[in-house]
Amino acid sequence: MSFESVKNRILKFLRPSRTREKAVLFADIVSSTELYESQGNATAKELVDDRLRQLSGMVHAHHGRVIKHLGDGILCDFSSPGDAFGSGLAMSREDPHGLGIRVGIHVGEIVEEGGDIFGDAVNTAARIASIAKPWEILISKDLLKRLPAAYNRLVQPLKPVSVKGKAQPLQLFSVLRMNGSQASSTMCATALIVDDESLRDRTLELEWLETKTDVDGKRTSLTIGRQSDNDLVVDREYVSRTHATVSWRDGKHILADQSSNGTYLVPNGGVKVHLRREETMLNGSGLIFLGVDPDKEGAEGVAYRVR
Repeated sequence: MSFESVKNRILKFLRPSRTREKAVLFADIVSSTELYESQGNATAKELVDDRLRQLSGMVHAHHGRVIKHLGDGILCDFSSPGDAFGSGLAMSREDPHGLGIRVGIHVGEIVEEGGDIFGDAVNTAARIASIAKPWEILISKDLLKRLPAAYNRLVQPLKPVSVKGKAQPLQLFSVLRMNGSQASSTMCATALIVDDESLRDRTLELEWLETKTDVDGKRTSLTIGRQSDNDLVVDREYVSRTHATVSWRDGKHILADQSSNGTYLVPNGGVKVHLRREETMLNGSGLIFLGVDPDKEGAEGVAYRVR
């Protein structure tokens, strides 16, 4: 018997296998083969390694474990399905080098042994990731069932998909990406990963110049726009007469654009989002820009804060 075999047996004895439920996430870098061909081995490897380090950091930031790197991909697990969802969403933000990823997330029992994980949940997560399109996050029905009900608004069901090794087709859900951009979902991570209970009885404060107004369980909606009969009047030429609404719905504050020029949302610590006849949930704090890009000189925003 070789030394390596003896060592593996000893390690297996010292670290026996354990079975537990975990959320499992696979992420693969898109088109890495083409990258090596176009950039050369040394440059491509440096870019891929940098992207994998970036992804690993996002896993740790969401309380997950990096199990291993798989060439141009990463395998990790999480005790909390919500943390896995948040990590996947953070991963889908645009990379400075344009290296897109595809993400698959599932939950189920795994076997931990010798620092690695095995089992049907791991295999299923890998299959889900392989089905995802570039920049897409796919999650299983099992994962969605373990998330707060508010998450149902953030995903779109797909037709059941037959995958190798599974007797029944998988019901998968694609995380919404309203603008089709390579940025994160319109409901970016800082405004999204919240528990239903944490939003109950909260008040949204809006402030424009010297005017302040609230939306809560008592005052359930308001309008924002240039016209004087709006609840919050923003008298600027680029603002529509009735530009947007904010409503209290199912314990959440929802911002809905109704304008011709669109509405920009800039959460503190988050990603700029451009809404065009779309809606998103407000959480935390930040600025709402009506009809003008926040990057434009002199742009003024409506401050918001959920407390």
